[in-house]
Amino acid sequence: MVTINKVWAEIRKKYPKAEQQAKEWLEKIKKFKIEDWHKGKPSNKPYDILASKSRKQWAIEVKSGSNPSINLKSFQKLLEMKNIDMIGFIFVVNCYPHLLTYNKHKYFAEKAWVTRRKRKN
Repeated sequence: MVTINKVWAEIRKKYPKAEQQAKEWLEKIKKFKIEDWHKGKPSNKPYDILASKSRKQWAIEVKSGSNPSINLKSFQKLLEMKNIDMIGFIFVVNCYPHLLTYNKHKYFAEKAWVTRRKRKN
């Protein structure tokens, strides 16, 4: 039986860049279906990887390095994309990936509740 640590060690050895590692990690360990990926090249899209899992569409941004940060303008663009259900950030820290998720529908439900509440007052 192959363990997750062995699979991740093979991915790290084969792919030197964090985006490639994250893509392989999503496919092989997390069982995502990758639909779009800009192969580590510069892109004007607000995401690095577009994937799907369990009937949900994901836009995933990969962050690595000693001080990874999230660009709020690209996060706002991800919120405005209509075909995305979930937003994910993969932080590759100390050579291990960590997936943080954000449910877009929860954001819009809270925003609608606040707007509706203001109208009643």
